[in-house]
Amino acid sequence: MIWADQPLEKVLSERIRNGVYKPAELRGQGAPIVKMGELFANVLISDDAYDRVVLTDRDLRTATLEPGDLLFARRSYVLEGSGKCSLVRQLSEPTTFESSVIRARPDTSKVVPRFLFYFFKSPQGRARVASIATRTAVSGIRGSDLAQLPVPVPDLAIQERIASVLAAYDELIENNLRRIQILEEMAKAVYREWFVNFRFPGHEHVDLVDSPLGPIPEGWEVGALGERYRVSLGGTPPRARKELWEGDIPWINSGSVNLARVIEGDEYITAEAVSTSNTKLWPRGATLIAITGATLGQVSRLAIDACANQSVVAVWDPAGYDQDFIYYTLSSEIQRLIALAGGSAQQHINKAIVQGFPVLRPPSPVTREFGEHVGPLNQLLENLLFQNANLRATRDLLLPKLVSGEIDVSDLDIDTEWLAS
Repeated sequence: MIWADQPLEKVLSERIRNGVYKPAELRGQGAPIVKMGELFANVLISDDAYDRVVLTDRDLRTATLEPGDLLFARRSYVLEGSGKCSLVRQLSEPTTFESSVIRARPDTSKVVPRFLFYFFKSPQGRARVASIATRTAVSGIRGSDLAQLPVPVPDLAIQERIASVLAAYDELIENNLRRIQILEEMAKAVYREWFVNFRFPGHEHVDLVDSPLGPIPEGWEVGALGERYRVSLGGTPPRARKELWEGDIPWINSGSVNLARVIEGDEYITAEAVSTSNTKLWPRGATLIAITGATLGQVSRLAIDACANQSVVAVWDPAGYDQDFIYYTLSSEIQRLIALAGGSAQQHINKAIVQGFPVLRPPSPVTREFGEHVGPLNQLLENLLFQNANLRATRDLLLPKLVSGEIDVSDLDIDTEWLAS
């Protein structure tokens, strides 16, 4: 099914406009303002901890946002970022947008805003936006060019159905992300209660004694991380040896250590790469620490067996009992570890620093009981992450086929109410 295109401006309720520019003296109070950072960080814009600016009455009439507005990035240092589209959802107070952001307000009698949003997320929509982007040092788009960009306009009922199918996937992903955050906070709260406040099971019968880390329960120790646990530095197989790459073993860059859990590789290497190079295969459950550069001090955890580059150190319990304790200890103590970083031009932590890092060492029965307590929380968290990966893959497979009409949405047997519940 092929739908007729119309210029974007024909399906808008008012002309495209850029946001407001305000000098420093008018910032810090007033109305929330959506800036480029929020646009790149969020595909759906709603209430958040935005900066604020003072608005005039004219600004309030012409430069605020409404649910259903589309926001586009006017400029970016990379071509893929210019024209990046986000959708405004419900806002609790008048909110404006900065001058480097373009606002397009759909006419809901002609187009469903979320359908239009999904079109601009699709490969077809991104390609059309890329066609109007400048290729200078800073890539950018002009509102006048965006207004003339052709967009597909099927019947409203079809738009509604397509938007509802894709939104159901997004809403389930978002619900899972909220559950993931709650599960992580629950586990961290248990860690703090047991190992920071020392209100672990049976604490009433244990006195506190002095230690290099301050008062700790009697019978507990402070020792180097590497004395009890395995510490390993990552590595990169030689790029020139093509036979070491495009295998089936996950391998990550240090940038992935900012994820809640690592569930897939950035690239994939072969078994020969593991056996003949300085990279190592680490076990599921290992804690990862980024040790250099912009990612210094990020902590994550493997939900799969994987390798990493030389900017990552892994720590794990060879016996497998203390994986949870290691992760939450390093997450809690990472600033103390960063304080040991060396280097003048670029700070870094080396493997030896991680091995010698002094940490609390409770008796094994306590750490094992902690793992039994929070282990189910972590297992559910990981299950939700894998579920989200599957949902995203399915959504991204459907997206270009639905917004182009390649798949007739009426042929899809998807219960969107059940999917979003």
